[in-house]
Amino acid sequence: MQKKGKKMKKMMLLALAAVSALLALPAFASAAPVHVQTHAGGNPGAFTVAGGKSELVRKSGGATKGETVSGSGTFENTTTGTVKLTFGKVSSETLGNCASTAEGHSSASGPGTVTTTTLPFHLITTPTGNPAILITSAAGGHFASFTCSGIGVTVNGNGIIGTITAPACGGSSATATLSFTQTAGVQNHKTYTGVTYNLTSTILGSASESGMNASATITFGGTRTLICT
Repeated sequence: MQKKGKKMKKMMLLALAAVSALLALPAFASAAPVHVQTHAGGNPGAFTVAGGKSELVRKSGGATKGETVSGSGTFENTTTGTVKLTFGKVSSETLGNCASTAEGHSSASGPGTVTTTTLPFHLITTPTGNPAILITSAAGGHFASFTCSGIGVTVNGNGIIGTITAPACGGSSATATLSFTQTAGVQNHKTYTGVTYNLTSTILGSASESGMNASATITFGGTRTLICT
C-alpha cells in the first residue's frame, strides 16, 4: 500500500508539472498567420483601401486628425504584401493644417494630404485568435513625414497592429474591414510573437509614443476567404 501511495503521489506531481509547464507558455506561442485564399488559389493580388476619419494621438498630448483614408496595396503571397496609405484633410489640434510637402501636397488652402511611405504588412492573429494586420515600417523605421504650418512632424516606429473585424476566420467576402484603436496615445493591440510594436511622432525634437484610431475597408479583386491557421 505504501508503494502504491508513493506511485500515486509521483503521478500527481508529474501531472501538476505538466500543467504548470503549459500555463508558463507565453501567449504568443499560439500566434499564427492569417491567409487570404482565392477560389483559384495563388496570390490574392492587388487591393484598394478606403475609410473615414483618422486620429494620431500623442501620449504626451495633442493629436493630428484626418477626414479620409485611401490607399492601395498588393499581396506578395497569401499573408504578406505592401500598402501605401493617404490621409486626406489633415490638421493638428495645436499646429494647424498639415500636408506631406515632399510628395507635393500643400495645406495653404486648408487641411491637406499626408501620405505614408510604402509599408510592408503581415496578416496575423491576436493572442485571442482573432484575425489582425501588422503594418511594419519601411527601411529605417519610417512611416510618414509631413509639416503642419511649416513645423515638421516625423512618424517612426517598428509597426502598428489593427484588427480585422470582418470577415471572421473562415469567412468569404470581396472586402475586409480594419480597425485601429488606441487609448491615450497607446495602441490597444501592441504585441505579436513577443515583440512590442508602436509608433513615435517627433515634433521639434520632442518624441512621443503615439497611437492611431482609424477604420477602413479593403476591397479585393474578387471574393477571398480568410483562413486563420
